[in-house]
Amino acid sequence: MDEPKIKPSPIRECGDCTKCCEGWLPGEAYGFKFFPGRYCHFLNKTKGQGGCTIYKDRPLDPCKTFSCSWLLNPKIFPEWLKPEKSKIIISIQKHKEFHYYEFKPCGQEMSVKVLDWLLEFWLTYKVNVVYFIEGSRRKLGSEDFVKSFN
Repeated sequence: MDEPKIKPSPIRECGDCTKCCEGWLPGEAYGFKFFPGRYCHFLNKTKGQGGCTIYKDRPLDPCKTFSCSWLLNPKIFPEWLKPEKSKIIISIQKHKEFHYYEFKPCGQEMSVKVLDWLLEFWLTYKVNVVYFIEGSRRKLGSEDFVKSFN
């Protein structure tokens, strides 16, 4: 499985969702590191006014290069999977020669609803998937993809 089979059609907006800036996707912006437990230094945490305080000047990596799959694929990922609602960030990643969808939790365990949807997604699209349960990374996909992590 090379490139994901699902082509993006962006029509959604982040709105009040800031999960990628809350440290669930680790990174660094202008010398300030963020990771689980530490928000991005430039995130405005004021309720109703949240968001990036340097959006126009945000760094290329990770800020401009990160692609939230929920945002880019509204025909595939339902509204309730928005990261601020589902507490899961979905993104396309690459490991060795394999592309895969990563379902990364944002501070709480993946719900049964999300896990059930994820399994249906995998069965329907036959794509490589990585998800996390109780801190353990799980893989679904081609035999070669699963073996590549060993």
